[in-house]
Amino acid sequence: MDIALFSDLADALGKVVSALNSLADIPPKERDKYRQTFNETYRLLDTVLNIVIIKLGEIRDIQDPAVFTSEVSRLDNNQEWLQNQRDFRLCYNLHVTCREARSLPKKLVGKISVNDWNALLEQIESVFQSETSVADQISNFFKELAENSQNQPPDIVKKQVNAFRDALIKERQKLIKDELELFKTI
Repeated sequence: MDIALFSDLADALGKVVSALNSLADIPPKERDKYRQTFNETYRLLDTVLNIVIIKLGEIRDIQDPAVFTSEVSRLDNNQEWLQNQRDFRLCYNLHVTCREARSLPKKLVGKISVNDWNALLEQIESVFQSETSVADQISNFFKELAENSQNQPPDIVKKQVNAFRDALIKERQKLIKDELELFKTI
């Protein structure tokens, strides 16, 4: 299963952090606020991935084919995921920071280029777009698995559940590595 959007999201976050780092005249207090926001964004992403990985692992471990099929068929209507999908899309702290960032250039007149600042804001917007894509992609995979559970043998669906879970674990490992690298630069 292709879940490259997680990498796209990490790339977008990396570009924001790099852009922030290149704006050396941002006051330390502001820089710390952005660092905290991106840390919280990574934590939210990690939490979402963990919830999905754990849920898929619990389903994978079900031995009874009828119970397994029933659990997979409910993936597209999983209340916990629907709430986390909402939280992930909203990413409250990042939205607040973005809104505040729009007013920051007024405070830094003459210290930073308006073009540099606008480029930073564009990168933050790309993070929002990537987060929405990731949430949609997980929902689509859940829906696909639920549909497959109705028309494919349980052993085939179990392989699909395992493949999705394994791909998420790899993406989570890459995101953790990316996060460590990014925060070395701020």
